Amino acid sequence: METAKKLAYLSKKEIEILNSHIKPIVLAKYKDERLKFVNLKSPFVGLMLAYAPIHLLLFNFSNLECIVATSANLSEFSLIYKDRDAVNFDGVDFVLLHNRKIIRPIEDSIVHFSLNKQIIFRYARGYAPSPFYLKGVKPNILALGADMKNNIAISLKDTVILSQYTPDLSNYENYEQFNKKVNDFLSFFDIKKVDMAICDRHPNYLSSNYARQIFANVFEVQHHKAHFASVLMEHNHRGDCIGIVLDGTGFGDDGNIWGGEFFVKMDKTIKRIGHIKNMKLYFGEKAIKEPYRIAASYIYDITDDIEYVKSLFSDYTDVIELMPKMPYSITSSAGRLFDAVNALLNIKHKNTFEAQSAMLLEYEAKKHKTSKILDYKIDNFVVDFSMTLKTIAKRRDLVSARLFHNTFVEAIYENTMSISKLTGIKVVALSGGVFQNDIVFSLLYKKLAKAGFNVLFNSRFPINDGGVAIGQIYIAKEGLCV
Repeated sequence: METAKKLAYLSKKEIEILNSHIKPIVLAKYKDERLKFVNLKSPFVGLMLAYAPIHLLLFNFSNLECIVATSANLSEFSLIYKDRDAVNFDGVDFVLLHNRKIIRPIEDSIVHFSLNKQIIFRYARGYAPSPFYLKGVKPNILALGADMKNNIAISLKDTVILSQYTPDLSNYENYEQFNKKVNDFLSFFDIKKVDMAICDRHPNYLSSNYARQIFANVFEVQHHKAHFASVLMEHNHRGDCIGIVLDGTGFGDDGNIWGGEFFVKMDKTIKRIGHIKNMKLYFGEKAIKEPYRIAASYIYDITDDIEYVKSLFSDYTDVIELMPKMPYSITSSAGRLFDAVNALLNIKHKNTFEAQSAMLLEYEAKKHKTSKILDYKIDNFVVDFSMTLKTIAKRRDLVSARLFHNTFVEAIYENTMSISKLTGIKVVALSGGVFQNDIVFSLLYKKLAKAGFNVLFNSRFPINDGGVAIGQIYIAKEGLCV
């Protein structure tokens, strides 16, 4: 712990959880300048205390104060945990084996504190599987969660248990691990028959198709409503509530891609009352990996001027000139907005891992101290950032990274205030991967709390897609009309 304090600024709560039996990776603000060479331009560093005998032995025999380590896998691939795979892996010089087999491969959990409040980025070793008391929930319900970050959940009598994390299921090895995890969970908790399987409504989610193929009684839940419900369950909030769910992608009830959603729960009903304005998105899934395509799509949608878009991204004119003849999807995604702004500011045009561009935009925004905002528009609870994007496309200076964050939070706050004025509801729930952004979470939380809202958010469960399975079970248990 003394070494950890040399490396990073640690709060009392961060010290407590580092020392706890959970021993997660804690994302803390780094202190030692040498760490900038290993943290991918992040203002944070992931710290973890030794939790296994092998760690203690490595320190004992090396006399090192700290070791820079990473999980035994390539990004978005499953963990290497079998000896034969380890010795055949050519990414390392040496392999240390053990005479005890690993039965259940499990990632390290990741935790961050914003405003001294715990937010779980990855729910795995140390947390999973731990029981959550939920009075009245029937046993033998299985929730399959989401695809990009997968945690499944099961119900026992008056108890719900969330599993460990599995990365993107579109990778075959991860999907195989997901399959094993489902069977292992059911066997471990002695569930001989699944009475109800709950999955995401997405027609192409692998976890959902698995449910449809394997189980007889399948109930489908919209992605963002499950996010909202996960907060309601965690806080045992049974009253009326406004839900703000901000993430990258989710299949919407209208068949479009949602991701910037405002809901109202009244009695037994969850209704979508507002959203971020729909934008045209060209290039399909490839755009998420190459965010300049998102920026080009949005600016073309706003201006209808392909030559102007080509001038913004002169290195990709051959790609951009295809857009007028291409099909497109419609999205209200908050995450894609951050990708677009990142590309407009020339921070990162092509991602090498999930959400890299949005993270780099946040890191850049943290370098600038201003409370100014840019123009935006709200009409009938639809938040329109078209003017914001047009201004950023003209400015293209790095201070715009902060201006966008300020503007985004102000618009979300204003829309929430309007919904509250209409409904009289002063309780708001926050969920979705965008709330992993420290600036967005802290600014919005403070503004809502100052305005007298009771602000609920995921703290015991992941705020990203890892918590979706919890919400799926809660919707089924409460009989919510979604």
